Parts: sequence; structure tokens; C-alpha cells
Amino acid sequence: MDQLASKLTIGIYTCFLTFGCYKSSQAPNNKTEAKPTIQADGSSTGGGSFGDESSLTILKWASEDLARQIANSSPEIYRDLPNGWTQQKLVDIIRDVKPSVDSPEDYVIPEVSRYGKRLMFNYVSNADGSSFITATRLFLDSYSHYEVNSRPKHEFFKTLDEVKLKLVHEAAHLMALGLSKETDMPEARGFAKGLLASLDSDNIECVPTTAPPKQIYTPIDISHLQKISKEDFEKRTIAFVFNRPTGKAAVPRNGLFAYDDPPAAYPPGYLPNNSSGHISVFAPRTYDAKFSFPTIVRSIKTGVRDYGYPGGYFSWNLVDLRQAVLTKDGYRSNFDYAIMKTNPILAIEDKTPQMNSKFNDYLDFRVIKNSISNYEIETYPPLQQDPWAYYRSQGKARISINFTDGKIADSKLVILKDFNLWLEKPPSKDLHLEVPLTCIRSFKPLTLPE
Repeated sequence: MDQLASKLTIGIYTCFLTFGCYKSSQAPNNKTEAKPTIQADGSSTGGGSFGDESSLTILKWASEDLARQIANSSPEIYRDLPNGWTQQKLVDIIRDVKPSVDSPEDYVIPEVSRYGKRLMFNYVSNADGSSFITATRLFLDSYSHYEVNSRPKHEFFKTLDEVKLKLVHEAAHLMALGLSKETDMPEARGFAKGLLASLDSDNIECVPTTAPPKQIYTPIDISHLQKISKEDFEKRTIAFVFNRPTGKAAVPRNGLFAYDDPPAAYPPGYLPNNSSGHISVFAPRTYDAKFSFPTIVRSIKTGVRDYGYPGGYFSWNLVDLRQAVLTKDGYRSNFDYAIMKTNPILAIEDKTPQMNSKFNDYLDFRVIKNSISNYEIETYPPLQQDPWAYYRSQGKARISINFTDGKIADSKLVILKDFNLWLEKPPSKDLHLEVPLTCIRSFKPLTLPE
């Protein structure tokens, strides 16, 4: 009798570790959801957690991040979606993927196979004829071992990108793309890759129309600017290049120089006085084809983008070395911000691995408004910034851009708090210093596979 009771106890315990004991005969496209039979006793405390906790967390992170990026991207990207589909509908489909991390016990995880292979996602019809995306048992099993409690979210950058690709792939099926074995990869996967590429290409480049006030510079910048003449200071300026879907921005300075390359006494691309100046993150077509302040200005003024692609856009992922992920504390990454050695000549001769990783001028924004006519972003609070210089600064700024017929009509930078005060100093007073910006935008429209 004791053995029988022991076996029953183990059986009940095991059921609760897998979200309850129930019978399910749910087909992949059933219009109603089967409800699990919840045991009358027992609890979820045994074993440390539910078995699908890690998988559901990964799914939530990926779906929420991707839905936010689609919602914040340029509306023109989605002009060729199939009839009945809009940018907002795509946002809703991605965001509302099932099962929900908040109520896993209310949903039966389907086991789905097609063409002799198990699927990670499936599209399912509701009783009212609407559809949704669901993760399958294979997905939850595959991601069940991820250490979501002991590792920070930003360490899952590549994992989240992979899940985003799979989510859009499944959404493509709802658009009637890739519904056969032969068309699945070229159509559905092609659409998924195209959407992620469009989000990556949706970028805006700005430079102040007039010299910005000193309040835009960090305390480290100011310590160097104090050593230069008034004439040199008036030549000092900063650029803003940011990804519209995420708000992540690169903000290179121009050192002591205005729009000219540094003198020959310095190595190519090197700018003194704590200015990052350039970032060489991909093999350029020429040695001059780098992401730097001069090339940004050239892009804005002439439309020639040395660090871009022939289609007129560029990849944000190639500009942002950090692979930063949005967390509750702002964008975070594992990027090594080691700067070039004191002597840049020796650093080049030594071929230091961090030679091209000295670019630490990232300033992240959160998206406040996004529409066909207006886009507005505001910097995260100092302690939610990733690079140290902004993390320890009191600064706060906003960028506002208005569009007319898809073109930038006007844009401005508004400095709300002084950036050149250290965080531990007495709080700075609120400011409202407006700086007109000259900006251009670029993006790759999403096209459907033929």
C-alpha cells in the first residue's frame, strides 16, 4: 500500500511540473482550445518552477521586443502587405503569440508535425475566424534549459533574434505565403528575413544645423574642451545616427575639427581628445568608407553614404557593435568598451584586438511618438544608459522629427538637462535648449516574395 501511495504521489507531482494533468486531442487548426483538467490538490512549488518557465520567458522577450520594433518603424515599410494586413495587425499577431507567460495553465501546448517534421510554431484559428500564432511543444522543450533567472536578458541577443525570425516566418503563413513544402523557405522565410532587414535598415542621420551649446557634451568632453580656444569650440559638434524601430543611437563627435578629416600627423581615422571619431565594423569598399563624423556629414549634405549599401540604406547592426538588448534598465550589452591605447600609433602596430572597439559613444533613446507624420524620442535616464560617460551624466535630451509626404519637414534637438554635469553633482536645473537639426532618413521597403 505504501508503494502504491508513493507512486501516486510521484505521478501527481510530475503532472504539476508540466502544467497540470490533462488529456488533449487538439488538432493544429482546431477552432476551440482544449482546457486542462487542474488537479484539486498540490501546488507549483515542487521542483523549483514550472518546466516551461524558461521557454515562455524567451518567447515573451522576443515577441514583445519585435512587436515594439514593428510598431516604432517607418509606416512606409509596410505599403505592399497583402490586402487586409496592416502594420498594426502585424504588431498584434506578433505580440499576442500563445501561450502567455502569465497564464500557461489555461492553454494546451500543441504537438504539431508537418512533412514528417515537428514544428516549433503553428498558426491556429479561433472560433470567430481570427487567427493567432502558437508555440508548440517542440519550442517549449527546445528552450526549456535556458538560464533566464541566472543570466541577464542581454546575454540572449542571438537567441532572441532567432526566435523573432521564426515568429515572422509563421506570421507569413497567415498571409498565405509559403503554404507548401516547396514554397515554405523561399516565401515564408524570405518574408521573415526581409522584415528583419527592413527594421535594421530603418535609420535616421542628423547633424546640428548650427553649433550646439556646451550642455550637450559629457563631463569627459568638457574636461577636454576647456583646453581649446573659443574658435575651436565653435567648430566642435556632434552627430546623431539612430535606428528608428529601437531608438538606439550612435553619437560620434568631430574632435577639434569641423567637417574635415584630421591632419596627416594622426593615423587614418583617428581623432584626439576623447573623440571616438569613427568605427570600422565592416570591410569597406575603400579605406575612406568608414562610419565617421565626416562621412555622416557627407551623407546628409550630398546623399553619398560611404558606409551604406547601393540601395541607399545601411545596416544598423553593422554600426552598433554592442548587440544591445532592451531590458528594464534600458539597453544593455556585453560589449567591451576598451579604448585604444594612449599611443594610437603603437596600437595600430600592435594590432590590438580592441583596436576597432574603441567607439563607445552610444546614447540610447526611448520612442515616445511614431506615426506617418511625427517621430519623437527621448534619452533614457543616466543610470539606464549603457556607456559609462552617459551612465554617469545628468543629461537628458529629446529629438523631434516631422514628416510631410514621407520627407523630413523639420527636426530639432531639445536639451532638457545638462549633459556635462556628473551624476553625483547637485541636480541640474531643467533646460529647454533647442538646436535645429539637418536630417535624412533611409529604409528598405518590405517586398513580398514573387
